[in-house]
Amino acid sequence: MFESIILAGVLNNVSTSWEDPSVLGYFGTYGNVGSVEYTDAESYSGNYSLTITEDPISGTPQVYAAYVTGLSEGDTVTASAWMLGLDGDDDGDSAKGRLWGHYFDGSDLGSYQGSASGPSSYAGEDATWSDTDHTWTIAAGQTALIIEVRIYSYSGGDAQIWVDDLTVSSSNADADIFVGGVAIPAPGALALLGLAGLGRRRRNG
Repeated sequence: MFESIILAGVLNNVSTSWEDPSVLGYFGTYGNVGSVEYTDAESYSGNYSLTITEDPISGTPQVYAAYVTGLSEGDTVTASAWMLGLDGDDDGDSAKGRLWGHYFDGSDLGSYQGSASGPSSYAGEDATWSDTDHTWTIAAGQTALIIEVRIYSYSGGDAQIWVDDLTVSSSNADADIFVGGVAIPAPGALALLGLAGLGRRRRNG
């Protein structure tokens, strides 16, 4: 298969920029997520991004933007993304976002096997595009990770964020990485394959 010609480290790095609205952009939600959809109103790159609203404002709504299976204790998973928060009432306080993670059983995306935590910082504050990243080290007994985008809203119309250019990688060459939207391999792999995007990237040894 063509995968055999690509270095595992290049192959196991997948990104999405949500450029094709015909493809499912996420894998689930939790909490008071009002809507999740593609939009061309704002984007960090390209023509589209994924936008998330919170309604009603309460708790910490989550959108499952990616997941990784086939992991083992001590493996690392790194994700990065750009986010923008809405300052709907121009009071200087905008919504903001954050990457987060939780473990699941590897087959049922609705299962929950504990929090994997995330960064202490936020992205998209001050109604400005900003990037965020985090690396998770997989805990003992865990084999699969869901990567969340969390929205933090304020009253007065500040209840919307945009997310773009999500990249997910793993130190485990045999792990499977899934992202919402059209998955694009790392630039090196893309050049070798000559493809615009693949829905699923897997290394078969």
